[in-house]
Amino acid sequence: MRRRFLKHRDLYTDLSCLSPSNFKEITEQGLSDIALTTLSNKLQQFNKNASNENIKNELISFAENWNKLKKSIPETYATIYMKNNNEEEDEEVLVDTQKNDNDSTSFCKSCKNCFLCCYTVLTKYNLYCRTYSNLYLAYKYVLTLPSTQVTCERSFSQLKNIKTRLRSQLTDSKLEAFMMMGVEKEKLDSLDHDEIIKVVSQQSDLLYKNLMF
Repeated sequence: MRRRFLKHRDLYTDLSCLSPSNFKEITEQGLSDIALTTLSNKLQQFNKNASNENIKNELISFAENWNKLKKSIPETYATIYMKNNNEEEDEEVLVDTQKNDNDSTSFCKSCKNCFLCCYTVLTKYNLYCRTYSNLYLAYKYVLTLPSTQVTCERSFSQLKNIKTRLRSQLTDSKLEAFMMMGVEKEKLDSLDHDEIIKVVSQQSDLLYKNLMF
């Protein structure tokens, strides 16, 4: 842990600035002079304009507008549409919009509070062309780092579980198949079982007879 994290402590400090959980503090207190320096040094090999000053200005602006930007498109349409009506209706719609926003935070796949959500918003509203081009590059870079992805660790954990539970029954070919099923469980759950049976049944007459009749 020491070897992995302490060596890159300055970079991880910069990454924490990009988290929406810190946006309130950024809008109230701003950023220090040395903030995002390490990250900007990494990004300048891809874009020479990605100085820490440019990234800071874009991040502060993005943080100030985050609560509006993270709204879904239907919510935004509802707010704009009802502004043409009387004042009472305006207030009612704003309350409903806020309620829907809270509900989506609880049940929607988008948590609206992580690096990926920020990246998605920048992409969705086409803000990466000019307004937040350097910040977009920063989030794109961050999402490729092992510190924000646990796929590797999860894969080894799944492999260990499979080998421990089914050690005596597995050959190398079966181990690979079970590992893929364990690591990609979400994709596996989304598959159509009937379609799988249909594909397998086409491998031989015996399988077709046993599976389709």
